[in-house]
Amino acid sequence: MLIFLLSCATDSYEYEYGQDKRSNKNSSEPSDEPAFEPSGEPNAEPSGEPSTEYVGSWIDLAVGDTHNCALDANGIAFCWGYSDAGQLQSQAEAFVEIEAGLWHSCARTQTGEVRCWGCQGQDLEQCDVPMGQYQSISTGQYHTCGITSSEEVVCWGCGSNRDYGQCDAPEGTYSQVAAGGGHSCALSTTGSIECWGCGDDNQGQCEPPSGNFVEVQVGVGHSCARTDQGDVQCWGRNQFSESIPPEGVVFSQIGLGHIHSCGVDELGAAHCWGCNAGPEANKDQCEALDVSFVYVDGGTGHSCGLSEEGEIVCWGCGSEWRWDKGQCDTPTGF
Repeated sequence: MLIFLLSCATDSYEYEYGQDKRSNKNSSEPSDEPAFEPSGEPNAEPSGEPSTEYVGSWIDLAVGDTHNCALDANGIAFCWGYSDAGQLQSQAEAFVEIEAGLWHSCARTQTGEVRCWGCQGQDLEQCDVPMGQYQSISTGQYHTCGITSSEEVVCWGCGSNRDYGQCDAPEGTYSQVAAGGGHSCALSTTGSIECWGCGDDNQGQCEPPSGNFVEVQVGVGHSCARTDQGDVQCWGRNQFSESIPPEGVVFSQIGLGHIHSCGVDELGAAHCWGCNAGPEANKDQCEALDVSFVYVDGGTGHSCGLSEEGEIVCWGCGSEWRWDKGQCDTPTGF
């Protein structure tokens, strides 16, 4: 039985799965309904209300474990949800890309500079951005990665007690990087995928398929990639069917959560899968709304999407889930 512990200064998230992640051995009696409730009591209400009202429609969306961030039409960042580590306290400048992790958030300026905030009480140096200009960024649970202006992958964070090799970026040139829990993956400029990390928790999520792809995304124990034909292949943990995308769907974008996956098809409909863990883990994060989307992504117990009209909608969080910190609320009216 896995006890997957995510700790911060005052709280800890504890998830039980029917598999020992540390030893990568199946338990003799796997649980059909793993307990998905965090241990301890949450001690922070939604906060970090931005000082400026958002302008126009949203242009970018990032879904973290229990918080989200978005950019308005002027590139101003807004974050909402769980706030215990300062991950909602965005900086007052214009950005072109934003990302949300576990205890931190990061954003990229038009000139390629990256700012990160949060990490309070759980500082693993994931907010300490190396000097340089970046083309894109991705935030994981304990680390951050970016593609530099020279198309190299750079990762930072991990600390001494959360280092599973996910910060040991490979050499080469890459067009996209995805940071997860204990592993990272990147899409090379030739279309192949390389993954690293996993430590002693290798459930196959660091063993990508061969072939040419145009997008790669990672969760905590699984990874998925999309071809230019819209086919999605997933690898790694599949305990809750998170690595089995629906058949016959042509995807235009994918996004992975903690133990579930989502994607947008060619008609703009959202599909989510991997919520077969029972009521303790299923917080309705796979019940995608009937909206025309351009982007969707998953967190721990929730999912969010950006509609064609530039509106943000979120679903999940369950009923009276004590870790519902407002991350399923629409940011309109902040």
